Amino acid sequence: MNINFVLMGLAVLLIFSFWIYIYIIFYHLIRFGIGSQPKLLSAIIVLGSLLLFFIAVILFSNINWDNIGGQLFLIIKNSSFFSLTEK
Repeated sequence: MNINFVLMGLAVLLIFSFWIYIYIIFYHLIRFGIGSQPKLLSAIIVLGSLLLFFIAVILFSNINWDNIGGQLFLIIKNSSFFSLTEK
């Protein structure tokens, strides 16, 4: 078994469990909270966790920042998002 496959599976499992945990917090604060303060707190928790999640994904991914503008141009120019090569 390839180690990259195992690590990718572990990463997907950790991400899934993280979002389940955040959903449980969000649900219980909204469902059983009285007034608007628990709802505001749960919205801050979810938005903060979403922001931190995307920051972590960006920092740990191997993104070629030099070519990102060209790739975005190709995505916008092409009608299909899956065809990123120039013709």
